Amino acid sequence: MLDSAPAPGDAQGHTTGSMEPPKVAKIPGVGRIPTTQRTRGYRVMTAELFTTMVVIAAVIFFLWLVLYGLPYILGKDTVPEGAVPAAEILDRVTTERIHPAPPQGFTADEAALVLQQHLECSRELCDSKYKAYWTRVDAGLIRPTPETVR
Repeated sequence: MLDSAPAPGDAQGHTTGSMEPPKVAKIPGVGRIPTTQRTRGYRVMTAELFTTMVVIAAVIFFLWLVLYGLPYILGKDTVPEGAVPAAEILDRVTTERIHPAPPQGFTADEAALVLQQHLECSRELCDSKYKAYWTRVDAGLIRPTPETVR
């Protein structure tokens, strides 16, 4: 389906030395393209098709962004239902006593082990460490500093 007749020359339509315009083929659905741009068995993608594909990809991306991406990114600060807020947990940890001591107390040797086991604990928050410390003080094995309050 060539619009122009082949120029005089060889059987394939090649000319020698003439300055003719390139042959143009009309391909259904693609339009007119020079025959030199055609590849064997493949069609050239037109600008309209490329633009349509880019627009479709952009629409899909923005739909994903609106329906999934933004709610996910913006929703990270919300607390799940039934969860305890971090501020409440921190208040509870700093005010409640942890590691309850046995009601009968400790012996001096047991108190030494408890103090070693609870090195990371604060004496103000850990009942076991508090009771073990004052057991060792009462036994005369530790001398508290003047700032230490019972």
